[in-house]
Amino acid sequence: MRKKKRLRDPFGNLEPGTIEEARKLKNLPDGRYPMAPVQDPFKVGSGINLRIPEVMRLLQHDAILSANDGNIEAAGESCQAMLNVTHSLDGYPAFMAFLLRMAAREVALVTVERTLANGVVSMERLRALQAALEREADSVALYHAFRGERAFGHEIFLLVKAGKISHSKRLGGLRTRVPSGFYDLFSSLLLRIHGQELRSQTEQVHASKLRDEAQTEGLHAVDQKLKKSGDVTTPYMQRFVGQLVENERCIQAKLRCEILAVTAERFRLERGTWPRGADDLVKAGMLTASLKDPFDGQPLRWKQTTTGLVVHSIGPDKVDHGGKINRGTAAVPATATNWGFELWAPEFRGAPAPAEAEK
Repeated sequence: MRKKKRLRDPFGNLEPGTIEEARKLKNLPDGRYPMAPVQDPFKVGSGINLRIPEVMRLLQHDAILSANDGNIEAAGESCQAMLNVTHSLDGYPAFMAFLLRMAAREVALVTVERTLANGVVSMERLRALQAALEREADSVALYHAFRGERAFGHEIFLLVKAGKISHSKRLGGLRTRVPSGFYDLFSSLLLRIHGQELRSQTEQVHASKLRDEAQTEGLHAVDQKLKKSGDVTTPYMQRFVGQLVENERCIQAKLRCEILAVTAERFRLERGTWPRGADDLVKAGMLTASLKDPFDGQPLRWKQTTTGLVVHSIGPDKVDHGGKINRGTAAVPATATNWGFELWAPEFRGAPAPAEAEK
């Protein structure tokens, strides 16, 4: 009760109609942010609304409260709105957009699972949620991020060549093997790597268009090539790429599991029974094809339990832990668990957590 009160009290301070206005985002699946030419590449991404996390939290808390109050349809609307907000960053060529999108995906996916754990969403809303999830899963988010980073890096080199900014500003405080001030004094040494960096970033762009293991292997190959190049700055500037790629695969696993689970719920509503597997969903015309696990290329694991259904991926350790779901984030996963989605049978939905879980 105290948790619900902490959530509900701030809602009383909102302007009338705020929640209703936020839910209207469910009707805007193709919204995008403006992109205008800028002279200063450090201002790339200025067209993005940086209050996206606030909007996502507002919708998430609305979904939680609505579900707890038994208004599952309203909760489903907020979930759909959250997925549309997340997808509004699609195609924006900036790493900032990718990072915002990565966080938004985590929040949206958790909220959809929680909503379906509290009640039964209408068939119409389930179709809309499935479509929104499929749009997000089909996008190659890293590709747009790397394209933007390549353009950003090129423009920065041009500014250094023109004497408009220093090498120190180019690095933005990033630690390198050689103090950045050295290159402020001898900038011609740095400018020699301009072509090499463009080639490397173009290889990253091409690799990022691939999927799953192929994408990871392609980007890893570029990373290893950079580390062997002997350049004193590039490997350090790319040091986060491996973690971003791994996080993207984890998010893809969650998205695909969620698509299967939402589609399975559609099947249950229509047929009155759980599907035996993803093939039943394909035969019913609810899926175009069985979804693959991004970590091994095999069909996502499917497990019926005494309380419902679990769809899961083996995850980055590539071990099937029997569908024990990871409740952490892609950045901080729990050990000996799988990424996935637990769909409860209707009679178990909305039930309070076991007493021991509250301790």
